Amino acid sequence: MMATALLLPGAALAETCSDPLAAAPRLTAETLDLDALHGFYHDPAACLWTDAAAATLQAILGRLAEDGLDPGQFHAAALAQRATPVDEAAAAERELLLTDAALAYARAMVSGRVDTAALSDQIDFPHPAFDPAEPLRAALVAGDLAAWLAQLPPPDPQYAALKLALVRYRGLAEWQTIAYPGGKAIDPGTENPLIPALKQRLVAEGELDAADAGATLAGPVLDALKHFQRRHGLTPDGRLGKQSFVALNVSLADRIGQIVANLERRREVARLLPPTRIEVNVAAATVTLLRDGQVVSGMRAVVGDAEHQTPMIISNIRDVEINPPWIVPTSILKKEIRPKMRRNPNYLAQNEMAFEDGQLVQAPGAKNSLGHLKFEFANPFSIYLHDTPMHGLFALDGRALSHGCVRLEHPLDLAQTLLADATPDPIKEAIDSGITSRMRLPASMPVAVLYWSAFVEADGTVDFRDDLYHRDTRLLAALKAPRHMSVGTAEHCVGTCRNT
Repeated sequence: MMATALLLPGAALAETCSDPLAAAPRLTAETLDLDALHGFYHDPAACLWTDAAAATLQAILGRLAEDGLDPGQFHAAALAQRATPVDEAAAAERELLLTDAALAYARAMVSGRVDTAALSDQIDFPHPAFDPAEPLRAALVAGDLAAWLAQLPPPDPQYAALKLALVRYRGLAEWQTIAYPGGKAIDPGTENPLIPALKQRLVAEGELDAADAGATLAGPVLDALKHFQRRHGLTPDGRLGKQSFVALNVSLADRIGQIVANLERRREVARLLPPTRIEVNVAAATVTLLRDGQVVSGMRAVVGDAEHQTPMIISNIRDVEINPPWIVPTSILKKEIRPKMRRNPNYLAQNEMAFEDGQLVQAPGAKNSLGHLKFEFANPFSIYLHDTPMHGLFALDGRALSHGCVRLEHPLDLAQTLLADATPDPIKEAIDSGITSRMRLPASMPVAVLYWSAFVEADGTVDFRDDLYHRDTRLLAALKAPRHMSVGTAEHCVGTCRNT
């Protein structure tokens, strides 16, 4: 006997609906998660959606572009065509499409639309199991779907800020590129025929209110250029050089794409990030300490280069190693150190290195590549944060220079904070001893190594960073692909961290 429709609060079904799973073979033009649908509909497969609930969901789906998502991937057009089903078959189709869209929306908001594990093997995030089927069913039966849907988007101020940025950038007109002339940078106070074009470019993005015909890099245009440089991670010196031209000539479409990609990243990790944590932004090469969601301190970092990419990780730091030895990875020994040994027979002695039990080890000390402090956390890539003897690198704008690990500008300050705000004296004394030791943190500190190529400052300023590893490109391609389809080629794993 065929199951009949449930008449729920607010019900005003155009047609009686039953056995929605039977409609699946007729919906060949739509991508359905049949496993999830079979898990949602119990026997007897009664229909649960009222017209009111359908309208609530469809209103949200119609605004998905504001989240950087394609409403078409959530059946928005197909549902609009079935707004008033003409027969039982159409009603069953609408029912199935509504359920599939609602389940997909919930998963996208809670853990991301894209299965990033299919894109990269350089991600180690703890993803708790999330099955929205029973909560959706309960919301439909209780007639409070709107309240359930409202609590799904990420509870992250950055997510809301990026949505506003997306609206603003979509409202801009595409700007013109400025041909890079080569040669020396254009200095502040200099007259140059490119300055009028620079003014037009800065006006286009809202950096400058108006452009006049003047050709001197001074006054409002100079201030606007410095602000542009700062929010793109460049030294704000007002000198119009190669890197400033590169940033100015990134297209509006690409900037919009960066915002969209970072909205997806926020959806994936928002519920995984505790409010107190160390956060590494690999794209910006920075490290920030947050307590209860508020920034306590920040510093520059050096991250992996394009060949030795720093993975994305969420883990916990439990102790600080003082005067760590450096066990040289086999890849560095083979590719970098052995050629130096052939050119210089004294290379190992000069750098305080020696073979121990078949491994090349650099002794603790001033020359050690890890510096005096090392912050370890569990991860499959042997990645960690550490000090460095090469402090001059932190003055550079481009700091993707390591073999994968994260070098810290102010490691002693971080150690002091993590060790319950102790005075630096015990740490310095331990360093001065030259002995390798460990200091246990009073409580483990969460650490998140992430990749934000677009983010919003407290005053609403939108910052962009280069897509160092082309991760935005792959993520955007995956977002454009139909749901449940494997997209692209996984990034090649760089193996373990090369630790410098």
